[in-house]
This record gives sequence, structure tokens and C-alpha cells, in this order.
Amino acid sequence: MHSMGVADPSRTLLSISVSPSSVTTSAVGQIQFVATGIFGQPPLTVTPLAANWSGNWSGVPLYCSSDGCAGMNPNGLAICFGNTPGVTITASAPSDPMLPLGSKNVPTVSGTAALNSE
Repeated sequence: MHSMGVADPSRTLLSISVSPSSVTTSAVGQIQFVATGIFGQPPLTVTPLAANWSGNWSGVPLYCSSDGCAGMNPNGLAICFGNTPGVTITASAPSDPMLPLGSKNVPTVSGTAALNSE
């Protein structure tokens, strides 16, 4: 049996869910997204999961906090501001949880959420 302080080297990130999965807002407000990792071995879920955040908002009036919707966030959160016509927010992380965020050329897992305006 493994102690809680030792990571299982066979543990794999299977999927990421982002909550809320869809937000529709009529005002320029602050929306916080949280990444949850689903693993093949216990603990089966980790919330929040440290993640790389990105989105398809080029040319869209979306404003993010300093650690917001773009870049690595070890806290697993993205805080987005804006009233957008439709943006997909993506959280991703290496499938091997022993690898640091931002590792290049490694298998990754992603999850998405939608941010829309009324």
C-alpha cells in the first residue's frame, strides 16, 4: 500500500472536466472556471487540478486576470472577464501527473467549457 505522500508511478490522468461547463452571461462579469482531473488510480479525482489554460478568443473582447484564462495556473483556476459572442475555454495537463505543466512533446489531456453572451 502506498503512503499518501508517494505518487503512484502508474497513475494516469484520463480526462479533465471544467466547471461550469457552460456559462451564458448578459453582463461583463467575472466567471471562475475550475479544472477537475479524473485519474485511473486513486485518488480518482483532483479538484482543482493544476492546468494550462487557453482559449479561442483572438479578436474577442475577453479580459482575464493576471493568472486568468491563458497560461499555466498551478491553482487549477481560470478567472475570465467579458461578454463574449462565444468562447471555448480549454484546460490541459500532461497525462503523466509526474510531469510539470508546460512539458513539451508529451501526451496531454484536455477539457473544455463554453463562455457565451446573451
